[in-house]
Amino acid sequence: MTKTQVLAISLILLLISTGIESYRIRKRESPTYLSQAQDMLSSTWEQVHGKTQELIEKARSTGVEEKIKEYYEKGTSAVFTYLNILSDQAYHWWQGN
Repeated sequence: MTKTQVLAISLILLLISTGIESYRIRKRESPTYLSQAQDMLSSTWEQVHGKTQELIEKARSTGVEEKIKEYYEKGTSAVFTYLNILSDQAYHWWQGN
């Protein structure tokens, strides 16, 4: 191969690679509606996820979880106390003491 052939081939390859790169850039600049919708949904999901994690951390830091457990235990113990009294009354009513 001569120098002119190598130079010609190099220029052709340079033009082809430039055309491919400009095609990629044009393709990147004009996103489709589907990709726009996906981007919007993913950004919305990230925002909701982040806000939810913040709220969960705030709730844990204020001790809400312990308060809920305490109220649940008090409520169930009161209900079971009255349920035991009611079942005892029903038993004595049926037995006829």
